[in-house]
Amino acid sequence: MTAVIVEFEIPSDRIAMSDTLTQFDEIEFDVQEIVAHDDVVSPFVWVSGVGVDRLESAFDADPSVGSYRRLTEKSDGSVLYEMEWSRDADVVLRLIEEGGAVLHATGGTDCWFFRLLYPTHESLSRSYEECRREGLAVDVIRVYRAKGGDEGTSLLTENQQKTVIEAFDLGYYDIPRRTTLGELAESRGTSHQSLSEQLRRAHRNLIETHVIEGGRSDGHDFEE
Repeated sequence: MTAVIVEFEIPSDRIAMSDTLTQFDEIEFDVQEIVAHDDVVSPFVWVSGVGVDRLESAFDADPSVGSYRRLTEKSDGSVLYEMEWSRDADVVLRLIEEGGAVLHATGGTDCWFFRLLYPTHESLSRSYEECRREGLAVDVIRVYRAKGGDEGTSLLTENQQKTVIEAFDLGYYDIPRRTTLGELAESRGTSHQSLSEQLRRAHRNLIETHVIEGGRSDGHDFEE
């Protein structure tokens, strides 16, 4: 049996923290670890893009946040929290109850992006079907086979490739830049936040494939 990796997106309004996310234009969540017990999901989350006072006021008013504890802060202003999501965490619970392990998760104003490892393709299918039966929207982007060795690859999705090529053609990577992220987002017909996240994922894939020795920096090699 071969373990599989799945990457997918979930609309922000279908998961915990949606009230907080809608209050800020530039807020970003980067989940380091997720622990689930009973009906409570306990993530460790780096938050950036907003001041601590405003952020914690939003946490206090967000019904999906059962509790939170500030752990540490980086020089760039990002803050690590230990949290409990007491509501709207059904999607996460369904995704991990079949043995899924969260490798990476980020949240923005439009959507959450997840990368999970499942022990078998069948366990992934059962988890996905359970989400569908309960009406939980999960937009699968890519599925990989996990394998050992050092020959794994991480390719761009078709949409990522088109975005990176257009960014290059319009001079986004030039010095000085000939176009801004906002102008590129308008050209692609998407939001500033979505385009920023898409470019970051594409850059990560390219770095992991062509720069990081041995493939992916998270310790897993992938094969389509």
